[in-house]
Amino acid sequence: MKRVTVHTGVVIWAFWQAATASSSSHHPPAFLVEAYTSVSGKICDHEEQPQKPRILNESQLTAYRKDGFVLLKNVLHGDLADLMARAGYAIVDRASHFPQYFSVIENGLIFNGGNVNDSDDSGHDITQVFREVALYSDIPQIAAELMELDDETQNLRVIRDMFLAKPVNGSGCDWHVDDHGFWPESYLSEASQKSGKDQNGVNVWIALEDMPLEFFGSMALAAGSHREPWRFEAYQAIGQNRTIDGGHTKSAIVAKLEEKRKTGKVALGACEIGKIRPDLKERLDAKTVIFDIERGDMIFSTRTLFHKTLDPTEAGKRYYQSLGLTTLNRYSIRYTPGNAKLPKGWLAEWSAVADKNNPGKSLNEIVDGTKSHPGEYLWYPQVWPSLEKDLENRLNFVADTKLSQVKQQVQAEIVEIFVPKMVTTSTVQEENDSASSSS
Repeated sequence: MKRVTVHTGVVIWAFWQAATASSSSHHPPAFLVEAYTSVSGKICDHEEQPQKPRILNESQLTAYRKDGFVLLKNVLHGDLADLMARAGYAIVDRASHFPQYFSVIENGLIFNGGNVNDSDDSGHDITQVFREVALYSDIPQIAAELMELDDETQNLRVIRDMFLAKPVNGSGCDWHVDDHGFWPESYLSEASQKSGKDQNGVNVWIALEDMPLEFFGSMALAAGSHREPWRFEAYQAIGQNRTIDGGHTKSAIVAKLEEKRKTGKVALGACEIGKIRPDLKERLDAKTVIFDIERGDMIFSTRTLFHKTLDPTEAGKRYYQSLGLTTLNRYSIRYTPGNAKLPKGWLAEWSAVADKNNPGKSLNEIVDGTKSHPGEYLWYPQVWPSLEKDLENRLNFVADTKLSQVKQQVQAEIVEIFVPKMVTTSTVQEENDSASSSS
């Protein structure tokens, strides 16, 4: 398999067989990429999941602990990967195109298929395709195994799922860790603190296109960056103090925006570590790992790992365009333990806007509620060790009765905070891009 190795901060391209010939100081990476063949069935109704045997082996778990990620192939049934790709084309065709780093960002596909509540060009229900992947496949169990969750005392929920379409001719986001705009969880992980293990959450990045190593277009990971002693400086450089909850009130956000305008740093944010701390960017560059990606490949990474999007090379742009591709699509699912909490303060998060009392609560509390105030909306479905009861109906209830209204409320609050203070259209775009970034 092709991969990138790193030596004195310089990225060297090679097949692994030739890597050691480049320098005697090259060593095989600690992680092992191993194929896993799933027996995932076709899309169908799911009532109960039988107890499954462990999926990952010890070398994969060891690699994840050390490097913060692992690449898995053949997790999904081949037809399902193709169905996701076709669903992605339908979403791109019908979606609004707005951000800089991704031409399409659609959240909550398990609720409404990315605003496309019908079928793709082959007649497959788009919402059900993504539900099959995020909820019913082996992916949740793999995420739970990577976090070493206890199936008797802990559970796993989907905190966010999203479809992302990266323009072939677009620019990528530099080294970053997703902020609350893309991962609405407190920076303080109660599960990690109690267990002493990395239970911050797992991001599952699924390629919906082939992205050959020589052409770029996928993403890079900074191996082991989540364990480096200087990581907190790097988090701080992109506006994330990960020693505290990290939430902000509306007034604090507005004040911060005003301060950034006065200092001329309004465009510096989550994607600008190279401008803010070039020394830390060099350290991250020295840890670069890039894979040769095929449709359906999955990168499982810890929430706190630095990663970045990769612009296609000039040859890559020509290659992708020759295939008729204008975007390189991917699907991302973020899983966290059920006791993970939303950050306190204001948050452009559906559940937080729907109920102003939800910020600061755990996902379990938001979904289950209390005896006197039971949870009404399944914003964060449980997927392990068992599935949420009446899962399909409860997801449909959110989509049918609440989602449209909440989306409008979120947009109105974003406008209230950001738009009145903006001077030009370009400034609006810059601040939107710096407020949220993802791969």
